[in-house]
Amino acid sequence: MLDLQPVFTAHPTEVRRRTVLSHLRAAARDSACLRAPWLGPEERERARARLAARVTLLWQSDELRAEPPSPLAEVRNGLYHMRTVYDVLPRLHRDLDAALKRYYPGITTPQRAFVRFGSWMGGDRDGNPSVTTQVTEAALRLQRRTIVDLYTHDLKGLLETLSQSERRIGRVPELEASLRSDEAVAPEAVARARRRNPHEPYRQKLAVMLERLAATREPPSAPPAYRTPGELLADLELLSRALQAHRAERVAHDVLAEVIFRVRAFGFHLARLDLRQESSVHQALVAELLRAGGLHERYEEHDEPAKVALLVGALRAPPTGM
Repeated sequence: MLDLQPVFTAHPTEVRRRTVLSHLRAAARDSACLRAPWLGPEERERARARLAARVTLLWQSDELRAEPPSPLAEVRNGLYHMRTVYDVLPRLHRDLDAALKRYYPGITTPQRAFVRFGSWMGGDRDGNPSVTTQVTEAALRLQRRTIVDLYTHDLKGLLETLSQSERRIGRVPELEASLRSDEAVAPEAVARARRRNPHEPYRQKLAVMLERLAATREPPSAPPAYRTPGELLADLELLSRALQAHRAERVAHDVLAEVIFRVRAFGFHLARLDLRQESSVHQALVAELLRAGGLHERYEEHDEPAKVALLVGALRAPPTGM
């Protein structure tokens, strides 16, 4: 089973500031524009001027930070790079799918997410007293907001794209049934969608999905928010089935498949947050739990084999109160 889980750390090898990275990307775009064969003399001169201005900004900007970043600044910097991963990941799925079809035609690409991500940023407390419980909670909230914002951008693109009209393709019973179900959790959103986009069932459904997604951004979420990423995934897969039923397979496999793969990979959490702690803190916590469970031995004073034996015994027959 293919299961890859890269982990973003709080000590990245890329130490340049996001400002510098943004300038470099813009300079690369301007440089590529200069090579475009369709540019006229005036447009080419403007492109040279933009590139020169960007180079000036680069050499006049600090390449590195003047002070070490705070834990939340590290989280935000990591999220900047995770957005790039968000863009690239579906291409990896497509490349694997194409390679399997070419070299191993009997093997199909897994539909589940075979690449998922982890992070230490905001959870790495090993020797860093600045990473507190509040920092970890804030990191989780930032991750949720980031991924929901990225989904929102994708769904807005789908809303602009999926312009099919019932007057051209006929009724879409599955979407009609889904919108009736949505009325139970988001009646006002459904009513607005039907008024705004009459005869356009895909846009109606996507408009409701966007309102539900907006309510999902900040936990704790209340109706009409999606309770789980599985609910959002079910709506996207419903759209895909409906498109394929109306001879729009190319649309489903082009503009919709990437969003579906992203939701499978990132959920509403973006990346699993690993909590790393210095071992003496874990030891003190385990000792406290054992004492609370009625084991009065001084756990921290035992050697390693005795600790293992004590823990194994506690797990096999938990004392009363644990």
